[in-house]
Amino acid sequence: MEIRISKIIALITIISILLSSIPILGTAVSATPDPVLPFPDYHTDPLNGIFYPRLGTPAFVIYNGEMDICAKKELIGSELKVYLRSLFTEGYEYALEVVATEDVGSGMLKITAKIPEGIPEGLFNLTVRSGTSELTEPNAVYVFGSKFPEKLNVIHITDNHYGVRRIAKLLKNRELFRQLIALVNGLRPDIMVHTGDLIDGIARADEEDPFRAVYQDLVRLRVPLIVVQGNNDNTAIEKGSYFWEKYIGPLYSVVEFGNYSFFLLDADTGRIQPEQISWLEKRIELYKDLQVKVLMMHYPYHTEELGYFHKERGFVSVVPNITKWLESYKFSLVLMGHWHVDNITRPPQVPTLSIVSNAGQFDDADDYGHYRPITIWADGSVDFINPAPSIATLSIKYLQRYDGSATGVSLIVTNKGASEVNLILPAILSKYQENPSIENAEILRSYNHKGKGIYELGVSVSPGEELLVKIYVEEDTTAPSITVEPEVKEETITLWYEALDEGLGVKDVKLYYSVDNKTWMEIIPEFEAGYPLYKFQAKAGTMYYKVLAEDMAGNKAEFYGTIEVPSLKPTETPTPTTAPPKPPAAKVPISYIGLAIVGIIVVVAAVLLKRR
Repeated sequence: MEIRISKIIALITIISILLSSIPILGTAVSATPDPVLPFPDYHTDPLNGIFYPRLGTPAFVIYNGEMDICAKKELIGSELKVYLRSLFTEGYEYALEVVATEDVGSGMLKITAKIPEGIPEGLFNLTVRSGTSELTEPNAVYVFGSKFPEKLNVIHITDNHYGVRRIAKLLKNRELFRQLIALVNGLRPDIMVHTGDLIDGIARADEEDPFRAVYQDLVRLRVPLIVVQGNNDNTAIEKGSYFWEKYIGPLYSVVEFGNYSFFLLDADTGRIQPEQISWLEKRIELYKDLQVKVLMMHYPYHTEELGYFHKERGFVSVVPNITKWLESYKFSLVLMGHWHVDNITRPPQVPTLSIVSNAGQFDDADDYGHYRPITIWADGSVDFINPAPSIATLSIKYLQRYDGSATGVSLIVTNKGASEVNLILPAILSKYQENPSIENAEILRSYNHKGKGIYELGVSVSPGEELLVKIYVEEDTTAPSITVEPEVKEETITLWYEALDEGLGVKDVKLYYSVDNKTWMEIIPEFEAGYPLYKFQAKAGTMYYKVLAEDMAGNKAEFYGTIEVPSLKPTETPTPTTAPPKPPAAKVPISYIGLAIVGIIVVVAAVLLKRR
C-alpha cells in the first residue's frame, strides 16, 4: 500500500513539473535564445512603443489567423488587451484574443493575438492596452477577410525627397507627395510600396521635422505601406539620429503573409554590411517555400557598387549574394529607385524581373509625381504599367484639411487620360450628418464617431474632365485665415504665407505690395522647381504688403502688414557739436604787478650793496 501511494505521489509530482513548464496564456515567459523576428534590433525606441508591426512594415492577416506583436516590455503591465481600430468602420474598435506572450529579449514583449471573424476588411490602427495606458501604431494591420488574395494590386512610388525647409523644391515635393497620397487613396490598391528617399537629406543631427511631417502625412493613407529607406533617409543615421526607426519602421525587415513575402534590404549609401546579408539570408531560407518573393531596395543592384569594406580584403561586393538569392530562391520581382527614371530589366540580363520607377519628386516641368501600378499574382507572375504614370495626367488635390477640423471639404479631381476613372475619396468632417450636402460625388460609406463625420466618397471622372467635389454639413460663412512671414534679404523680400479655411477650403490667394500703403502692386509669383515664390524688390526703408484670400464659398479675407528694410533706411548724420569755448585768461590785479616790481628792485639793490 505504501509503495502504491509513493508511486501516486511521484506521478503527481511529475505531472506538476510538466504543467509548471507550460506557459500560462497572457503571462511572459523567459526569452528565447535566438528568436526569429521579422526585424533586427532597433537603435532607438519607436514613437508609439510598438516595434512590430509598424506603419512601414504592417501585418497582413485573415480571420482565425494569428499575428505577433512586439512592444516595449516596460510599457506593458497587467490586464493586457489588444484592439484593432478604424474610423472608417461601423464598430470602430475590435478586440483580439491574446493567445500568448513571450519575452524575446532586447526589452521587448512578443504578444500573439488571434483575429476573430466579423472584423471588416481594411486597414487598422493597432492598440495595445495595459491598465490605463495605451500604445497605438497607426496603419499597422490590414485584414483581408477569410482568405488571402489570389493577386496583389500594388502601387510603387519612390524618391519623393519630401522636405519642410523653406526651399522651393522641397516644398513642391511635399505638395506632390500629398497629392500622391490622395491618389493612392483614390485608386485604393491593396498595398503601396516605396523604395526609399522618402525625405530629402537633412543637414543637422537634430533635424527631425521632415520625419515627423512625413509621418503625419503617411497616417492619412487608407492602404497599407511597405517601405525601405534610401540614401537621403539615411543622412540622419550618418549623423547619429535614428528618426527612421522612430517614425517609420525598422531599417530592414521581412513582411510575409499567405503566399507572399517582401524582403526589405537597407542599401544605406551603397554600403551593405555582412550582418544584414546574413540576417536576410536566414529569413529568405525560412520562407523559401512561399511562391511570391519580392526584394525591395533603393539602389539598383545590377549596376551599382554595393558592399562593405574589409580591413584585409578591401571592398567586398554583396551583389553576388543578391544575385544568388534571386536565382536560387526564384524571386518574382525586384523593386528599386534612386535613378529618377523608368528602367525595366528582364532575364537573361538579370536573374529576375527588376523594376526601377521614375521619381515622385519634381525633376522638371513635365517630369514629376510618378507612380507605377503593378499586379503581383499568387503564382509569381507580374504585370505592370510602363512608363510610370504621373499626377500630371490624373490628380487629386484637397483644398482643405480633411482631418476632422472643418465642417466641409473641397477637392479638385483632374483626369487628362483616355479612359474614365473611378475613385474612392476619404473625408473627415468636424460634425456628422447622415445626408450632408454633396456635389459631384456619391456617399459610399458614412459613420458617426464621437460627433465627427467619417465619409468615403465615390467619384467618377471622364476623360478630359476636371471636377470640383464638395461635401459639407454647414454653409460656409467664415472667411479664410492668413498668416504671413516676410523674409528680407537685402532689398529682396519674399512673402511666405499660409491660408486656411474652416469651411470648404481656400480657392484663391493674391498678394500685393506698396511703398506708401495706398497704391498697391500685385506680386506675380516666380516659379522655382514648380513652386510659386512671391518676391518683390523693396524701394523704401518701410514697405507694406496686403493679402487677399477667397474660399470656395466666396468668403473673402484681407490681411495687411509692414516690413522694415534696414538696408534702405536713411543713414542718420550725427549733429555736429560745438567745442566748448576756452575759459578767459585770468586777469592779474595791478596791485600784484606793482608789488612784483618793488620786489625786483629790492633784490637788485641788495645785490649791488653786497658787492660794495
